[in-house]
Amino acid sequence: ADEYGSDGELVTHGVTGWRYERGNIPSLIATVQRIVAGGQDIERVAAAGEKLMRDDVTIEKMVERMATGIRKAHETQR
Repeated sequence: ADEYGSDGELVTHGVTGWRYERGNIPSLIATVQRIVAGGQDIERVAAAGEKLMRDDVTIEKMVERMATGIRKAHETQR
């Protein structure tokens, strides 16, 4: 993932995926080559990413986070 957008909330470098500097094509290529090469590191990160998506990225949790943010914003305007 590059460093912009919602993927920044989901991808922790080396834990749930890999990050690269936006626009840095050599970095992107090196990251893709590392993933394609496979290995235990890749399997561990893939499993963690899958678990994150399955457990934490649900409609219910997204709505819950959004409602919490709206409540906090409303409270600060009082």
